[in-house]
Amino acid sequence: MLVHHFLDRYAPGTNLQVTSAAMKSLLHYDWPGNVRELENCVARAVTLGDRQVIDVNDLPPAIRTEHPSAAPVSARDAHRFLPPRSPKWSV
Repeated sequence: MLVHHFLDRYAPGTNLQVTSAAMKSLLHYDWPGNVRELENCVARAVTLGDRQVIDVNDLPPAIRTEHPSAAPVSARDAHRFLPPRSPKWSV
């Protein structure tokens, strides 16, 4: 997932975790700025956070949603929060 790719880029060598609430906020946001906006969001969270866990409060205000803070989500478990894949369209 791109979030973990950017975590590796901006916090190399750390085991920085993302709470499930923060991950849900990231997944529910529309991302009008696309990948660059996501990258900037992750860079901001790494810079402003405690370098151990990224929570909703580390995200920009426009991206935050009302989810109570929860346990961190590892890269292995992040797939649980992804929306279902859409069917492939044939043209």
